[in-house]
Amino acid sequence: MRKHQAQQLVKAINHSRRSELKCAVLVAGDFNLRPSDYAQHPTIIDDIARQTTLRDAYESLNKSKNINADRFLYGSSLGVEITPRAVRKLWDPETTTSDKRLSDHEAVEFEFEWRPIE
Repeated sequence: MRKHQAQQLVKAINHSRRSELKCAVLVAGDFNLRPSDYAQHPTIIDDIARQTTLRDAYESLNKSKNINADRFLYGSSLGVEITPRAVRKLWDPETTTSDKRLSDHEAVEFEFEWRPIE
């Protein structure tokens, strides 16, 4: 993810959280950061999280930030609390044949709990 793309994402997230609905937000995707990139440029993800008050699901589960290019940022709303519960590796490019690969990095999935706030 490039800096200008991160700035556009921050604007969109903050707009949805400032609206009357004060939406809960889940941002997930391939940010095109590899462990070596993150070591050099940790501020891209950190800046998005700081500027939007979203949290990194890896950090919430006490996992390494460097695990994957896929990132999962989340934020609760006034009416819904979102909590990450688990992360699972779906497949690994090291052990998956090339005709079955969906990406150049391991695929992961997160499990979140969504709970109404009374």
